[in-house]
Amino acid sequence: MAKNSMNRRHFIAGMGATGLGFLTARSWSRVLGANDRIAMALIGSGGRGRGVMRIFLKNPGVEFSTICDVYEANIAEGIKIAGEHAKSTYEYSEVLDNKEIQAVLIATPDHWHGPMLFDGMKAGKDIYLEKPMSYSIKEGVKMVKAVRESKQIVQIGMQRRSSPAVQAAKKIVTGTRDRSRRPSTFRGSWIGTDSRRPASTNGLRTGSGSASGETSGTIPAGTARTRGRI
Repeated sequence: MAKNSMNRRHFIAGMGATGLGFLTARSWSRVLGANDRIAMALIGSGGRGRGVMRIFLKNPGVEFSTICDVYEANIAEGIKIAGEHAKSTYEYSEVLDNKEIQAVLIATPDHWHGPMLFDGMKAGKDIYLEKPMSYSIKEGVKMVKAVRESKQIVQIGMQRRSSPAVQAAKKIVTGTRDRSRRPSTFRGSWIGTDSRRPASTNGLRTGSGSASGETSGTIPAGTARTRGRI
């Protein structure tokens, strides 16, 4: 194992640094293929899905063998990133039926997250699921229960919990011993580069993100700001 170009420690550390850590020691021996590679598939090859796929591909040994989307233009863009070896399909069931694929990245519209998670776990796939996790609270409860009862590894793409910047901010807050001086609120901002939106007088582009404060690749957002309790 020490001679492998990608061991479990390096892979997990690398994915954790990008907010994408989802494979654990107990799944490592099952996930690695004969050539010490992880064969993945992208389901939902929109802007966000392709962006996250690029981050996964920064890890040696990871490849995307299949690109799945209902829009042909998205498939074409996804294959440009995955490589010409990648296959394409309009049917996500074909991805789940492929025994050579160990893990899937799901970045479809919100209402598909639950059904695809259930089907993916049933097919024995480990899953990275983009935010928001569920379409409703009721569905979310069912999803959590199903994951806990499954042997599969599931990670929700929530940078608010895993990004180095947010973790550093948490250390500042929890490291302040004097409660009277401890911050109780936070404010986060994303500066967009969308040239279609005019810049304001202070140089920031106007725009908005979702209710959770996370911007989506499908939204030409400029600046998203959120406030919340720590």
